[in-house]
Amino acid sequence: MRFFFVCVVVLLGLCASLVAVGEPTLTLHGRGRYDVFPHAAYFLDPSTHITIDQILSSPNLWNRFRPATSPVLSFPIQKDAVWVKLILKNPTVKSQTYFLQSDQYLIDHQDVFVVSGNKLLYVFNQGLDSPFIARAIPLNASYVPLDVPATGERTVYLRAQADHAIHLNLSLLNTQALFIHLHWRQFYFGLYFGIVLVTIIFNAIMFIFTRIRTFLLYVAYVIYLGMFQLSYFGYSSALFWSDWTWGADRLPTLLIPVFTVFVLLLTQDYLQTGENFPRTHRVLTGLILANLTGLAIGSFIDQQTYIYLTIILGVFNIVVTLAVLIRAALRRLPYSLTYLLAWSCLIISGFVLMLLSFALVPFNVVTQNILLIGSALEMILVSISLANRFSTLSREKDEAQKKAIENYQLALTSLRKADQIKDEILANVSHELRTPLNGILGIVEHLLRDVGTMPEKTRRQMEIVMECARNLSEMVTTMLTMAKFQSGTQRFQIEPFSILPLINRERHLAEGLLKGRPIR
Repeated sequence: MRFFFVCVVVLLGLCASLVAVGEPTLTLHGRGRYDVFPHAAYFLDPSTHITIDQILSSPNLWNRFRPATSPVLSFPIQKDAVWVKLILKNPTVKSQTYFLQSDQYLIDHQDVFVVSGNKLLYVFNQGLDSPFIARAIPLNASYVPLDVPATGERTVYLRAQADHAIHLNLSLLNTQALFIHLHWRQFYFGLYFGIVLVTIIFNAIMFIFTRIRTFLLYVAYVIYLGMFQLSYFGYSSALFWSDWTWGADRLPTLLIPVFTVFVLLLTQDYLQTGENFPRTHRVLTGLILANLTGLAIGSFIDQQTYIYLTIILGVFNIVVTLAVLIRAALRRLPYSLTYLLAWSCLIISGFVLMLLSFALVPFNVVTQNILLIGSALEMILVSISLANRFSTLSREKDEAQKKAIENYQLALTSLRKADQIKDEILANVSHELRTPLNGILGIVEHLLRDVGTMPEKTRRQMEIVMECARNLSEMVTTMLTMAKFQSGTQRFQIEPFSILPLINRERHLAEGLLKGRPIR
């Protein structure tokens, strides 16, 4: 009897659980927003081959649905398909229209099936495998309109599959709530891309005026970052390639290595690792080549393998970059602390994104947009750091120019003083030379008066001596005259003169030097 009682209780419990599991119902009372979970049920399809027709026709599959116990269904990197079932009931006398919103932008396959009874009414293909133009509402996120008749119900099935992590954060929004939601979404995305645009313009202007390569590298990096965010959040499909499914699916992950290459190049250039850390510079160069190699092979392997490869490279990139930044900060390189803080924001956001891929952190508005937050802070801080660095370089340049001008003025003053001293010395020396020269001239003139007893050869030599003494006296006079010209006490007086006597005199003086030499 006791055994029979226990069996009845167990069977009743199983029946109750099946009823509870089989009827994941959300009653619509006209509110603006409803969270789908935990009102829905789900199950995993490892084979990925179950179809909506099989679910509608097979009661065995109905029993596989289990109630969702958390507000977000998160699954790490896998290939299983996820099925979600939700019954919408409208107790009012008016039909109600709600929009099923999915917050995850990148899902390879996401199909929504609207069923009445066992009849399939609508199918909406919202995943990246379908062209963007085929979506029910052409927006970057998934919005599916659901019409629930008065005092009626609709059953909604959602199938999601991806090569990366899946985070199903589903909600129902009426028309007014959808407009408010889109308004705020456009506001913070507009704010972010406004920061991107201002950063590009600011650093481009700085490069034009300074010709510092770091500004040009940062402009290229921010342009690429904007392109990456457009792809990651689905805007590239909406704006550029609405029917290119491969690009919408693969580009966000393929662009990650290039994003990392720009970060490593900027770190090398900003911190001048080639001069300050030669070994680390070679390690960073090796990482750049590794990321480019990963990008090259990314198009030839399946996406899930490529994601694992990107995560492994990302760990190495994060560890090495942080080590370099911390080392630069410890050595107190100029503005290395600000640079460390800036890139730490981006690195932390990338690390949280990797944890999100393994469902190790909760999926919410912060973790979903962590890359927006981290990169926005990084752009602001790096721009401030670059501007401060340029200001310091300009100040150092101005100080160096000022010091060079002061040194030039000091050297010019010293030269003028030395020139003045030279003129004074020449004037004094010239003046002092006149006395012995006049004495020599006087003695020679006296000797030449007594030519009767002087041999002809001696007389000729004495005349040469007197001529040389006169030339030397003229040179001294010229030096004194030049000193007067330089001091401004005498001016040039231009007069005509005959050059023939001067030539004859010089020839006469040179005759003794030319004697015995083959010169004519």
